[in-house]
Amino acid sequence: MGGREQQASAAGYFIISGLAFLQILQSAPLMPATRVYEDIFDLIGKSEEIEQASLAMKAIAHPLRLKVLCVLAGGELPVSDIMEAVGTSQSNVSQHLAILRAKKILKTRKDANKVHYRIADERTVKLVGLMREVFCDMPPSNQPVKRKRSD
Repeated sequence: MGGREQQASAAGYFIISGLAFLQILQSAPLMPATRVYEDIFDLIGKSEEIEQASLAMKAIAHPLRLKVLCVLAGGELPVSDIMEAVGTSQSNVSQHLAILRAKKILKTRKDANKVHYRIADERTVKLVGLMREVFCDMPPSNQPVKRKRSD
C-alpha cells in the first residue's frame, strides 16, 4: 500500500472510530453538570485504581497481546492453543504472554508439561468485550462469558 493509500486508510479508521465513540456518547444518559464534576473528583481520588487501569491498558496496547486476550476471554487455554488461534510462532506468543504475566494481566497454571493461561481479572474480560463491541462491530453479549476456574 502506497503512502496516500495508507493515509486514506488511517483517516477512514479514525473516522469510523470517532463515529463509534460518538454513538457511545449519544447512547449514554446525560448527567447534571454537578454530578459529572463530583464523579471526576471521585475518580481522581482513586489513584491506585487509575494506576492499575493505566498499566493494564499499556500492557494490552499491542495487536498481538490484544488478540491473545480476545482468545483468553473465553477461558483458560494452553500455549499451543493460543499460538494456533492467533497464528504466530510459539516464541513470539511466549514473549507476549510473559509481558502480560509480568504486568499481572494473566495468571498461569502448570499441568504436567503444559502451561495454561487465563485472564487474571474479570474486569479485563469486560474491557476486552467492550473493545470488541466498539471496534469490531460485534453485538454485545447478553450472557456472561463462561470461564473455567482452576484456582
